[in-house]
Amino acid sequence: MQHVYAFAMELASGLLKYQLYGISKSGNRYLRKILVHGARAVVLRSKRDRIAMGSWMTSLEMRVPRNVLIVAMANKLARIAWAVLSSGQDYKATPGATPA
Repeated sequence: MQHVYAFAMELASGLLKYQLYGISKSGNRYLRKILVHGARAVVLRSKRDRIAMGSWMTSLEMRVPRNVLIVAMANKLARIAWAVLSSGQDYKATPGATPA
C-alpha cells in the first residue's frame, strides 16, 4: 500500500503521524491497476441498494464523470485495505453509513 499512496509524515507531540493522500501515478503501477479494475467492477456491476457504499456511489455519480467515480472508489478500497492491514482486525462494513 505504501507505494500507491503519497505520504506526509509529521512530528507532532513527539508522535510520528502518517497522512494518506490520493492514489498517485508515481506509485506501484500493478497495485494501482488492480485497485482500479476492482473498483470498476464494483461501480459497474454491483447492486447499489445491497452494499454499504451504494448511496455514496449514486450521489457521486450524479456530480462527477464515471472514471472519476471509479478512481474515487479505488482510493476508498485502498484506504479500507490499509486500515485492515495496519490494525490487524477483520473488516466490518457498517450498513447505512455514508463513507466520506
